[in-house]
Amino acid sequence: MPFSARAQQAALDRMDRSRGRVITMKIGNGTGYDEYASRAVFGKLTERDLVNGSSLQQGDIRLIVSSTHWPVNAPMELERKDQVVFDGRPHSVVHCDPYARMIGDLRIATELVVRG
Repeated sequence: MPFSARAQQAALDRMDRSRGRVITMKIGNGTGYDEYASRAVFGKLTERDLVNGSSLQQGDIRLIVSSTHWPVNAPMELERKDQVVFDGRPHSVVHCDPYARMIGDLRIATELVVRG
């Protein structure tokens, strides 16, 4: 497969179709939360993710949300006050990186780390 933004986006979308799960993003609006339905591929943090001084902890969950599944009206970046709901439980956003999975100026996905 050629290394291009479109090829990488297509590969992530295929993975999402086979392994992705439904999530709800609850984004604080000052008086409550706006809710956005989406999908994400789940992953575990590795030992190299757990660096000294980092806010990440063992047991945190990595979510990769394809840009094709990022809600149109949602902000591009989630904050620590925001939540992601799956399996019927809210999980707090620990880290959000909309730039980790970019090729050139095209965002392929946003990577989140949640706890809860």
